[in-house]
Amino acid sequence: MHAVVALLSVHKIKALMCTSVAGQKGISMEEQFLLKQYSKAISSLQPHFSAKSNASVRVALITCVLFVCIELTLGHYRTGNTHLRHGLKLLGYLQANSRLSSEQEVFVLGPFPQTLDEWITETFMRLLFHAGPFRQCPELFQHIVPPETAIDLFKAMSQARQCLDRLFMRIFGLVEECRQEWLACGVVTSLGLFDRQRRLKGDLDVWLRNYEVYDKTRIQLASLRERIEYQLLLSYHTMASIMTQTALWPGCEMRYDAQSADFALLIEQTINVVRTLWSTGSVEMRHGDEDRGEEMRESFPDLGWVPPLYYTIVKCRDHRLRSQALKLLNDNSHKETMWDAKLAASVCQAVMDVEEQDFYSGMIEADENPMSSMPAEECVAILPVLPHTHRMHEVQVVLPNDTTEGTKLFCKRREDDGRWYILECVLSPRTRSPSVWIEKIGVPTGVDSAPRESLGETDSRTENLPNGQDGQKRYAVAGVYRGV
Repeated sequence: MHAVVALLSVHKIKALMCTSVAGQKGISMEEQFLLKQYSKAISSLQPHFSAKSNASVRVALITCVLFVCIELTLGHYRTGNTHLRHGLKLLGYLQANSRLSSEQEVFVLGPFPQTLDEWITETFMRLLFHAGPFRQCPELFQHIVPPETAIDLFKAMSQARQCLDRLFMRIFGLVEECRQEWLACGVVTSLGLFDRQRRLKGDLDVWLRNYEVYDKTRIQLASLRERIEYQLLLSYHTMASIMTQTALWPGCEMRYDAQSADFALLIEQTINVVRTLWSTGSVEMRHGDEDRGEEMRESFPDLGWVPPLYYTIVKCRDHRLRSQALKLLNDNSHKETMWDAKLAASVCQAVMDVEEQDFYSGMIEADENPMSSMPAEECVAILPVLPHTHRMHEVQVVLPNDTTEGTKLFCKRREDDGRWYILECVLSPRTRSPSVWIEKIGVPTGVDSAPRESLGETDSRTENLPNGQDGQKRYAVAGVYRGV
């Protein structure tokens, strides 16, 4: 209960914009109330850890989800990721006790959630899904066991969503295992990985056919949120198809050039979502409910267009297409779990700038294409192909843990002689523009771009409570979950 009250308090603080001014001593009454409820929630967990029963672990897991939401809403992304990691450890403990899995490091997903434990697992998998494109917890996807059951016709939107979620978990696992084999051998040769890719392609095709068969008359009569979700799922399916097609070649960024048609389709699908929001917002404003229109436009915490657009900008090297995707991303200020649209846009802009630099100098005219329409076909793919030595591999984002902290970017680049270079920079918390990129020469292929501690993988004992103001209490994130 205290965690729920704390989360409500966070939303109240954000709504009233009453957080303390930077540099001001002390904290506001609202923040004091938040810290008090947060501390009580942590204290209330200790008896549940001592009991070590499944019921107690369930309470801890649900509270952990609330902690993740609190931290992400406040912009404390690394602390939120730390809560997520410890929650996943607890989830493994619960599944092992429930005999869903014989190992604590394996997470089993059923076809569709029905029991409380399955819904808890579903929630954590969705949080983990949003961490995937930012490469916050890539190694965890190898430990997820989603089902490979036959895909039936969908009777509800939720079934289509859950089915696609499971396909994504399989895709993330395939991508990471291919990456590990490539790091070890320089090439992916395992027949099992090729077979998994083949099955995923087939299942994605079946999903799309069943989705198109889904009763569209119900979509026309559905709520605004359901109509938008219907369109968004199509863009996620397109992203899933691109990821599957390129999974077996983790060291070759040139492979994404063959996916330009799908990238264009993904952007078009996102534009359809934006048009729906605009048209609906105008209708609501004509009825005198301006606030409702803005709320509907910015409030999609669990499913939104930021991940597909981010993926498009980072992986699609067609300048016109990625620029159009960046326009769409820059037009929004909403947050989707750990996805802040403005932060994601600044990361994408930095990646585009360091890749393209002056390569297209003198070739690009002023881009006057409106955000709500696709670039003309004659304008797409007329520029020279960006060389592989310009392209960044494995872009990793170290998210800030405070509004005054910069966002760190790490990525790799490969020269013609085969040597790898790590590039890193920090985005200013105020302007969100990158500092000077630093390049390190001769980094071995098997080394991750970002240090593990930067991604929230340390067992830190002292993390700030929300807002990091003077005189506030402190607690140990790892210590919260100690005892289970």
